[in-house]
Amino acid sequence: MNIAITNAQSIINLDDIKELLDTQGLRYEGDAEYFCTAHREDNELVGCVALVGNIVKYFAIKEAFKGEGLSRSMVTEILLTAHQLGRKSLSIFTTPDKVTIFESMGFTL
Repeated sequence: MNIAITNAQSIINLDDIKELLDTQGLRYEGDAEYFCTAHREDNELVGCVALVGNIVKYFAIKEAFKGEGLSRSMVTEILLTAHQLGRKSLSIFTTPDKVTIFESMGFTL
């Protein structure tokens, strides 16, 4: 699995991200600064999460790839990016079914 941080202004697979978000009931609002994406070796997008100011947002993973540690890997990368940008206090914008994922990473409701 390839995990990478990309500036949202230069991301080339935005349509793939929008499609993945749509499968999770999420809609991209064009406000992301950075995306962390996970791709298979054949370049298939299987997960993403974004940084929007001090908010972690647009978290999605294809069903077939859940439980493989992608959540923690992608969130860690986006948190490192936020830290490098001097953003020390972050909020998470997510759906209720994903709250336990973030709580398992040390976030509180």
